[in-house]
Amino acid sequence: MPRKEYEGILIATAEDLPRIKNGKNGQLNAYDTEREFARLLLDKTTLEITYEPTFFYLIDDDEIKRGTLPDFRVRNPSTGVVTYIEVTTSVAGKGKQKSFMRELAPDVHYVVFYRDKLEAIQAKFPEYHLLNGVSQNINGTEAAK
Repeated sequence: MPRKEYEGILIATAEDLPRIKNGKNGQLNAYDTEREFARLLLDKTTLEITYEPTFFYLIDDDEIKRGTLPDFRVRNPSTGVVTYIEVTTSVAGKGKQKSFMRELAPDVHYVVFYRDKLEAIQAKFPEYHLLNGVSQNINGTEAAK
């Protein structure tokens, strides 16, 4: 399974958080959720965090047919275990991303945090604004509040 390793953005301190992409015209969007999720990991864990470090893709006839770029690569420094994390405010397509990664990279530990999990995390840690400003449209896409 091909992988393209990017340098990614090492998230080592809170000063690194603004390097995560911003929404268009200053609107809140999924990138804000990613930034808040990274802040939560920084504050509550000792994990090593890299933002968008690896592109996993499927090639057919020398052409990339499908791929995914997980939001985070986290490494537990005490065990060396690496997990790729996708954070999504969507409820649509639940399970498709994980099954694609299982097919593409069965050796990789991959976790998807969908909207329902983010809501549970935000309820437990209200100081992290994982979903503030993101509302769900009828068609399953996000819109800024």
